Amino acid sequence: MILLLSVCLVLPLMAESAEEALIKNIKKNLMAPCCWSGTVYDHGHSQMEQEIEEFVNEGKTKSDILKYYSTLYGERILASPEGKGFNLAVWIAPPLLAVLACVCFIVYLKKPATIPEPVQTSSPEIPFDEEIERELRELDG
Repeated sequence: MILLLSVCLVLPLMAESAEEALIKNIKKNLMAPCCWSGTVYDHGHSQMEQEIEEFVNEGKTKSDILKYYSTLYGERILASPEGKGFNLAVWIAPPLLAVLACVCFIVYLKKPATIPEPVQTSSPEIPFDEEIERELRELDG
């Protein structure tokens, strides 16, 4: 009996939490059109939040709601671009560049270090070197 009662109380809460999770997800995927500085979730754009809640309560899907706002404001309303056309480069370029950078770094580390050999220089011939040394010895002593 207690189990049945707890299931009856938990099921409506779970349904609510699924809708709330969907609303939260949609808010995080849309930019706030008033200033374009953050998502609707972060910004707290109340009119848009109410519209999203109404759309979810009407039974519209996430893709329907995102498509509605992208036709209304353009693609810049989406917090993350769709992976189609030129936008595909936004999804592919960062991981590709990261792999390329790692490969270059590994190649650089594996390259043997070359230590330059010391240059052999010959001492220049000093004229009268022996005579100067002899005179210095005589002065010292």
